[in-house]
Amino acid sequence: MKLEQIKKIKKSSLGLNISKMLTGTVLGQLLSVIMVPIATRIYGAEYYGDLAIFVSVTTIILCFLGFGLASAIVVSDDEDEAKGLYKIGVYGTGIVLLLIFTILFSVAPHFQLYKTLLNYKISLLLMMCSIFMTNMINMSYAWLNRLGNYNILLFNPIITPIVNNILLISLGLLGYKEIGLYAGYLLSQLATLLHMQKHIGKLKYKINMNSIKKLLQKNSDFLLYQYPSGIANSIANQLPIQILAIFFNNRVVGYYSMSQRLLNIPISLIGSSITRVYFKEAADLERKNGTAREFTFKFAKNIMLLYSVPAIFIIAFGDILLPWILGKQWAHAGAYLQIMMLWNMFYLLVNCFGGFPSVIGMQKRNMINSVFVLGINLTLLIATSLLFHNPFVTLLVFVIGQIVVHIWFYNDMFSKDSNLRNKYLSLSVLRIVIVILIAFLLRKGFYYFMSFFG
Repeated sequence: MKLEQIKKIKKSSLGLNISKMLTGTVLGQLLSVIMVPIATRIYGAEYYGDLAIFVSVTTIILCFLGFGLASAIVVSDDEDEAKGLYKIGVYGTGIVLLLIFTILFSVAPHFQLYKTLLNYKISLLLMMCSIFMTNMINMSYAWLNRLGNYNILLFNPIITPIVNNILLISLGLLGYKEIGLYAGYLLSQLATLLHMQKHIGKLKYKINMNSIKKLLQKNSDFLLYQYPSGIANSIANQLPIQILAIFFNNRVVGYYSMSQRLLNIPISLIGSSITRVYFKEAADLERKNGTAREFTFKFAKNIMLLYSVPAIFIIAFGDILLPWILGKQWAHAGAYLQIMMLWNMFYLLVNCFGGFPSVIGMQKRNMINSVFVLGINLTLLIATSLLFHNPFVTLLVFVIGQIVVHIWFYNDMFSKDSNLRNKYLSLSVLRIVIVILIAFLLRKGFYYFMSFFG
């Protein structure tokens, strides 16, 4: 009966909703693919590295806001409760954000959090706007996802790249390179937010100190576990940019960030289309009959198989193709692309099933893992940077550490179901060995074939 229910969901609402999200994502990523080679020939690695540092710091500050309530909005059983959580997430973030940036502006003459090509105080103002909009986007996504309004959400991945690329390319061609990437990034956020807010309308629910206290107490698991694990995960993901900026330079950061941006195209294509739909469907299944683990594992197997194809191709030929696509000045980025592809083979699943621990009631375990990953990342990145003074070695060691911890954690979550014991471990190890082996053979075959042409 369980398998029949899973198949039925796959064929009905899940498949239809993923198709809707996938349609918008495909169009959006197609626009990005077309525009990126133009933009990279206008802006060099240093400019992209500059923006990457700005976005990285933005992401780190943002992770302390929102309070882990986006997931609670989706899974809440009560409509009014969900509205209250939405307002706490928005208003609470606004208050804390204002306080943080008041302090940062006050100490600016004596202490600067980061360095970019922009004037520091101007960049702080832009960062404050970006963080507020991003949090609003996250909360709006959660609310519209709760309502199942995928017809609205499918336009987001189209709006963002259109506005972003038109602005950054236009300003770059006009000679405003220092602000072009920032303008595209910020105004595309604004356009996306306005699109969602137009369809959300007014949420009629009054909150006061008493209702806030009750809502936070009822959803304490998200505050105690989801919130700190989200902080740890975000900081861990941003550590490579921060460490590369400290020990190397903005150009190296640009190579790394561009490789991640390109790898995020297939991840966005597959992952972002799935994750919004998956979370709701998995939560429903777990509530009904406790089959979220089985459902997620079967889903993961299919995604692994699908993503192995671009993984093999990028690992085999990424360094050869990248300079041809982005321009000769990006030749060194090819190696970064190949290294990070190894981790992105697994990061895709994190992207797709990020709410999995919450669905199966393992928020505390997820929090512990997130803090552990943060410690591992920080140790590996700093130690290898100091010992080898080589960004390639630093990233390779980082990737290996990430993969090992990921497999261990996810295998543990799946193994709580006796039917899935250690299956994720076997599947993951077999997959990475096969992908690397096929990529190696393709690479050798390519050079053997090219040898005939001198």
